Amino acid sequence: MTTEIMKQNLIDSIMDLEADNPYKKQLLEIMKKYDEGELTDIESYLLINDILIRYDFDVIMPKEQKAIEETRKSYELSDFICSPGDITEVAIKTKTKIGQIFQKGYNGYYRTIGVENLNMKDRNGNPITKLSGGKQKAKAQEIIKQYTEIINRPDLNKYAIQIADIFEIPIMIRVSKGHSPLIYIVP
Repeated sequence: MTTEIMKQNLIDSIMDLEADNPYKKQLLEIMKKYDEGELTDIESYLLINDILIRYDFDVIMPKEQKAIEETRKSYELSDFICSPGDITEVAIKTKTKIGQIFQKGYNGYYRTIGVENLNMKDRNGNPITKLSGGKQKAKAQEIIKQYTEIINRPDLNKYAIQIADIFEIPIMIRVSKGHSPLIYIVP
């Protein structure tokens, strides 16, 4: 796409704004100064870019956030708890949400829902309230993955994870030694 086509697209999008829009007025003033030679290409680009970013931050993002909140209100995950007696499912569906990011990885996830809600027991049959070893952490991740789809977010930091989806119906995975995993969907 040539510079002239991009400039024309920008002008067209600006002209679509309402006449009394302060962003439109500022952009038109910059374009006028540019055409009169008062601003260089770089100066006009930087000024226009600054205004467009402020417009997006002040106008577009709040509209999108409002739409997301309305959708969330109409589709509360806590309304879709399959097994009210399953403390892990209840904790995940009431304390987390799709898109939630945990900067400290699974440790942040466990703090949010509570390790005690993973329904794990130590070798003496006592409830685990703090994960201590690698086997416990691996088991905790296995439990979490039955209820949620987790993606790594290395763009944020090396430990960051994000909830991509929370399953309406938990997936139970049973693995026997020497066999391929069997996936059971628990109603």
